[in-house]
Amino acid sequence: MRRLLGVLIGTAIGLGVVAGMAKLNLMLFPWSDFDWRSAQAWGDAIADEPTTALAMIAGGWAIGTLVGGLIAVRAAEWAAAGWIVTGLLALAGALTAVFVPQPLWMQLAALLAPLAAGLVVSGASGAA
Repeated sequence: MRRLLGVLIGTAIGLGVVAGMAKLNLMLFPWSDFDWRSAQAWGDAIADEPTTALAMIAGGWAIGTLVGGLIAVRAAEWAAAGWIVTGLLALAGALTAVFVPQPLWMQLAALLAPLAAGLVVSGASGAA
C-alpha cells in the first residue's frame, strides 16, 4: 500500500509542478484572447509565443518528473516508484503532444524530457 500511495503522491505532485510551470509561463508571457475550444486557435497562439515561453513549458515536464519521481521514491521507499512516475508523466506528455497543436520539438520534449529526468531520478535513488 505504501508503494501505491508513494507513486500516486509523486505523480500528483509531478503533474502539479507541470501545471504550476504552465501557470507561471502564462504570468510571464500572457497570451492574447482566443477561442480555447478551437485546436487551430491553440496552434496559432502557441506559434505566436516566444521560444523562451515554449522552452519553459518543455522544461516543466523535466522538472515535474524530477520532483515527482524523487518524492515518490522517498514516500514509497521503493526505487522503482521513480520509474513508474516517469512513465506516467511521459504518457501525460505524449497525450498533450497529441491533443495540443505545438511545434515538433515541443512534442518530442514533452515525451523525452520526463524520460531524461527519470534517468536522473534513477541515479539519485539507486534504481539504475
